[in-house]
Amino acid sequence: MSFILPTITTQRLILRSFCENDIDAVHSAFSHASFTESMLTDAQPDRFFAESYIAEIVNKNDSSCTWAVTEKGKDICIGAVSLSSPENMSTEIGYWIEDEYKLKGYATEAVYAAVRYAFEYMKLHRVYAKCRTDNKASVHVLKKNGFSIEGIAKDAVYRHGEYISIAFFAKLNKKR
Repeated sequence: MSFILPTITTQRLILRSFCENDIDAVHSAFSHASFTESMLTDAQPDRFFAESYIAEIVNKNDSSCTWAVTEKGKDICIGAVSLSSPENMSTEIGYWIEDEYKLKGYATEAVYAAVRYAFEYMKLHRVYAKCRTDNKASVHVLKKNGFSIEGIAKDAVYRHGEYISIAFFAKLNKKR
């Protein structure tokens, strides 16, 4: 029996399954260095990256969840939020929002919905995340959603001639 990813509706967003129609949006986001500079990935100007990204999500055979983030009333992918396959009652959350839609609270809203799903429907105890310490927007999203910093791995990644420190965050399900 295969897992069907539920659609989640928030005040301003719809989190839904990815589809082939989202390739252009993913390609548009990841093809710009300005978008990926605060992440741990390089720009991906080849359309094949977007095709592979979506194919991997659609054809997964595990219990991970990856939603395309869309604005209500518009079926255009503006980002993604994901929960990795749970282990030990815990999952990692990841997210991105297209540059054009940043600073509107969409990442915060999408993360809130995914964490709620992890706690209420998956019955998990812990959701964790990691991000670059200099990614102030991502740190803000996590803190706004009640995540606590657990530690910093100093100079953990060497990228483009510099060392990057990584912050680790977690949120516990207080209702368990």
